[in-house]
This record gives sequence, C-alpha cells and structure tokens, in this order.
Amino acid sequence: MESNDLSYRLIQALAHTPRLLRPPQDMDIRRAEIVMLGCIWHITQFGEQATTPSQLGKVLQISRPAVTAQLNRLEKMGYIQRAADPRDKRRVQVQCTEKGRKILHDGYAHIQQVSRILMEALGKEKVEELIDLLQQASRALDRQAEMNGCACWPPSQGQKGDSI
Repeated sequence: MESNDLSYRLIQALAHTPRLLRPPQDMDIRRAEIVMLGCIWHITQFGEQATTPSQLGKVLQISRPAVTAQLNRLEKMGYIQRAADPRDKRRVQVQCTEKGRKILHDGYAHIQQVSRILMEALGKEKVEELIDLLQQASRALDRQAEMNGCACWPPSQGQKGDSI
C-alpha cells in the first residue's frame, strides 16, 4: 500500500507542476505555444534564419498536426510568420515576429519571477537537488522511450512497458 500511496503522491505532484510554467492570465498564449515560440526563437538566434514545421516537430517531439495547430494559432495572433522557402517553394519557413519576441520576453520575465519565488521558498541547496532529480527523471523516461522504440513518453497503448 505504501508504494501505491507514494505513486499517487508523485502523480499528484507532477499534475500540479505545469502551473509553475503557465503564462500569466493576461498573456493570451498557451504554455505549449510559448514553448514552441521559444524553440523557434532559439533556432533562429543560434544558426538558422528560420525553421521548418518538421524541424519543430522533431525538436519538441510532437506530431505534425499538433505543430500545424500551434503554428496556426501563433500566426493568427501575430507571433510568427510563415513564408515559402526561397530555395525550395515546397517547404515552409517559420520565424518569430517582433510581437512574438516581445511576448517571449514577457514570458521569460514571468519564469524568472517563478524561479525567484522557488529559490526563496526552497533555498539554493534544495533547488539544486530538485534540478538533479528532475534531470534524472527525464533521463529515465527518455531511456524507457528509447527501449520502447518511440521518441516520446508515455508509450502508446500496447507497446512494451505499458503497465496502465
């Protein structure tokens, strides 16, 4: 029973974790969209002038339809722009607009504020421990996904390792 209780507490804690990185309500953007926008910005800041939807899907490990849906919403809000690749008209290039860079800046300021709150509440030593534990958990899930032959976690229904 103790193992089940611990499992339940872990699931409960993980379920509440995303709110730590949720954008403030006055920002009309979802967490997944700001992550994608940040990915676009990062790729274009450190090498490429633009990125492609397929590259975003690979980096973020999400499906093509999910990439398209998020890009559609980001474009509708004016945070990104898409254009045909001048070298290959069949490919689409994606880049942040000035409005997109501004909301990223505002989102980053919010994340920094959350980080400061956690540092004050937990202290440096516990934050370091939390970082180590989260990285270990991420590596464990990555290894499990690799063993299951998929690039994502959790495995799909019926794949080995599927115990639920």
